[in-house]
Order: sequence, then structure tokens, then C-alpha cells
Amino acid sequence: MATTKQLLTILSKIGVTNDERHQLIFEWTDGRTSSSKELTNGELDTLCKALNERIKQAEKELDQCRKRLIAVLFSLQKKYNRLSGKTKEQQMLYIKGIACKAAGVDNFNKIPKQSLISLYNAFNRENKYNVFSGNLVEGWRGEQTSYN
Repeated sequence: MATTKQLLTILSKIGVTNDERHQLIFEWTDGRTSSSKELTNGELDTLCKALNERIKQAEKELDQCRKRLIAVLFSLQKKYNRLSGKTKEQQMLYIKGIACKAAGVDNFNKIPKQSLISLYNAFNRENKYNVFSGNLVEGWRGEQTSYN
């Protein structure tokens, strides 16, 4: 059984202000009340469960964005071949360092979702240009060898 304190903790994790909290409770109770103290046990339980699911979903989406950014950075790193002979852990630290520097933060997990998406798009665009230019250069090299 959820308590009012648990509800307030969950709402603070989400970043809900007092006004937003009152509005949320008002909508949740269909206009019966806007106070968390006046919620019934059933309303409190279902609201806490719904908010916890919302948090889990947001964390899942954020984790997916992080993985996508790491994947595109590993793809670029592989093309440049800068880290030959290093362990996977060293490579991961290097990749996360690149992402942190690009985002302007000191911890990879502190990069906001929108920044993760923007960085992914920027690095992915860079990756596509590298593939295109690499194919173009290889084509020119092929032409050169056929002329000789």
C-alpha cells in the first residue's frame, strides 16, 4: 500500500512542481480533490503504480538513446581505427568521454535525452558522410588501377 510520502517522492523524481502536482491529482480524481492528503488508498496505490510505470518507461527510452549513441560512436571509431590494441573497457571509456565532451557534461549518464538524440543524429550524419566519401575514394582508386 502506497503512502502520501511515497507519492510525493515519486513526483519529485519526475520533477513535478506543486501546481502541477495539484493539477495531476485533480485530473486523477476527476475533479474530486487536488490535495494528496485527501486521496483514498486505492487512488494513491493506482496513481503511484502509474507514475512508477511512467518512470520506468522514461528510463528505458533514455537507456535506448544512450545505447544508440554508443553504437554510432563505436562505428565511427572503428573506421578511424584510433584505439588499436586497447581493451573493451578502455574503448568504452574513450567513447563515453567523446560523448561527454560533445555534450559538455562530466558524466555520461547526466546527458539529457534531447542531447543524446542530437548527438546521435550529428554523429550518424558524420558516419554516413564517411561511408559515402570512403566509397567514393575507393571507386577512384579502382579507376586508377584499371588505367595503369
